[in-house]
Amino acid sequence: RLPTPSVSMEILQQDIAIARSFKPMTPDEQQELLAKVKPVATDGRHERFKSTQAFDSDHHRKQHGFA
Repeated sequence: RLPTPSVSMEILQQDIAIARSFKPMTPDEQQELLAKVKPVATDGRHERFKSTQAFDSDHHRKQHGFA
């Protein structure tokens, strides 16, 4: 029986090969990536449900003093 996302033994073997050859990013590579995405990752534009009250119900807006 294969794990759920694996649709064939060939795909499973490819996934195992990828996992075995995985190398974590160095701290410098991590910092470079964080700096690259910071302009679009920190202003809430991709997670409006977390950064605005637009998705709160009326009950919760009232509860938190936004209504």
